[in-house]
Amino acid sequence: MYVPLAKVRHQVAQNGWQGFDSKVPSWPEFGSGVLCHSAPFLYVASREACQQFAQNLNHSFYAHRADLRPERCISFESCLSAIHETSHEWKLYRRPPQGRAVAGSQVAGCADTWLPDWTDNATSACQLWSRNQDWGALHGGQTLSQACEKFWAQLNCAKTCEQCGSVPKAAQAARGAG
Repeated sequence: MYVPLAKVRHQVAQNGWQGFDSKVPSWPEFGSGVLCHSAPFLYVASREACQQFAQNLNHSFYAHRADLRPERCISFESCLSAIHETSHEWKLYRRPPQGRAVAGSQVAGCADTWLPDWTDNATSACQLWSRNQDWGALHGGQTLSQACEKFWAQLNCAKTCEQCGSVPKAAQAARGAG
């Protein structure tokens, strides 16, 4: 049965997204003022409800905006190219890698996750990216450190970029600007 998005928005705003499990740990914040791509939003009662919505869809990312009433939520399957929004009120959250407990609400996942078509090993793909001057991290004369400050690298090659156990630099910068 087709339900128009406007009707879903209205129902969610009236009822909230009920049924979320408060025992599920919060996903870590991955950035501020960043969306994975343009998408319609839903109204939600809380950030927890937004996370539950993303989990129910088996998505790996969600963006939440708490400054508006009702609050806004967008869920994303993946986050291959970021859109830097004008509003720093959108907070982007990422599902932690399987088998890794969330050590704190602001800690990004520590994993290489990029799987291009030519490999089934994310770590080896990120290692190759980190050394490549033609299409990889060193393209255009930038250093690996400079490449690792970019959202794509922090999202896809966090372990290679040694972002483990810390808030990604792009997220820190975005928080400082907001």
